[in-house]
Amino acid sequence: QGCIRNFELLSHLKKGNFVFHTAGWGTGEITEVSLVREEATLEFEYVIGPQHISFEKAFKTLLPLPVDHFYARRFGNPDQLEKEARQNPGEVIRMLLRDLGPKTAAELKDELSDLVIPAADWNRWWQTARAKIKKDTKIESPKDLKEPFRLREEELPHEIALHKALETKPGISATIQMVYTFLRDFPETLKNHEFKASLESRLKDVFAHEPLNESQRL
Repeated sequence: QGCIRNFELLSHLKKGNFVFHTAGWGTGEITEVSLVREEATLEFEYVIGPQHISFEKAFKTLLPLPVDHFYARRFGNPDQLEKEARQNPGEVIRMLLRDLGPKTAAELKDELSDLVIPAADWNRWWQTARAKIKKDTKIESPKDLKEPFRLREEELPHEIALHKALETKPGISATIQMVYTFLRDFPETLKNHEFKASLESRLKDVFAHEPLNESQRL
């Protein structure tokens, strides 16, 4: 296993490729490789100046990064990544969750604020991004701020997500609020007549078990 991992890194050590330093130097870009000296020269995110690392040390501290990895793109072409984040924040969040795993809102800010999106623009950008994420069928949004956003293995249609939420049998007021919020955010789902009929049927069934008070009827 160790031999294969080392061979993968050795074959990855080419000028222009990226690695991640496990001892705190962050992302690194390979600028030179010498098979004679068994040494690679790299520039790292958190270290000033070029660093010369022997293959032996590289095997212990470096992990290869694909060119489309979030860290590689953030270090290698931050301007382009910022442009993409402004134009399509949902896709960049998807990429981040794919490469780094589940992240809370605070952890997303740590990875993006000032490094991709200028700190002065963060609150406005995150407000837009949060709305996009909420409608993304591939991203699972947490119910609590302390819980992480997750990337689903398969896209979950909004209609199925609502039905799953209703299966927990919330109270009448909670059901009304849940359906109202859902239809406000995803009005296009009402074009699906089968979904609309099933939703109406489910609501009638919920309301049939308990009389509605005046505010609930309204």
